[in-house]
Amino acid sequence: MKKIELGLFLILVIAILNRVLALKIIGFSALFILSLYSLCFIYLIFGFSILNDIKLRHIFKKDAYKNISGKSIFISIFTGWALSTILIGYMFKIMLWPGGQAILITSIFWLLLVIVTALFINNDVNKVNNQLIDSSLVSTQEIDNKNFSIKKSILQRVIPGLVLGIIIYFI
Repeated sequence: MKKIELGLFLILVIAILNRVLALKIIGFSALFILSLYSLCFIYLIFGFSILNDIKLRHIFKKDAYKNISGKSIFISIFTGWALSTILIGYMFKIMLWPGGQAILITSIFWLLLVIVTALFINNDVNKVNNQLIDSSLVSTQEIDNKNFSIKKSILQRVIPGLVLGIIIYFI
């Protein structure tokens, strides 16, 4: 899934450069729209699994969620929704469709909210972790590593999306 995500993101960057630099290569507008819709679909539907490092084949297995708290899953779902929204904002703004600026402003606000919650996720999750440690044989180090990886995967996607959203807003 990460390879598909990276490939679609590279196609997106190439299409944005084509549009911004006015290269007028035939077919890149359609490629731009298809790559954005595909990324939106991936983040909206599978955002929680991508951001929690759950492989696609393990989505329906109970063991995949053993070390993940409910708050982390909720924040991952919200992050996927916010990333989908900013991608739609990119498309509307770059394709010069009406409503692009409003979508970008709204999605920039949601991404800032995601960054704030992701930075403070460990504080609230520690209470859940202590309960998990008491009731199972899961080590503290394993849970701390999982929380760090969730923060890292969220911030790796949100910060570039936010920066690109601000740049596109002012273009």
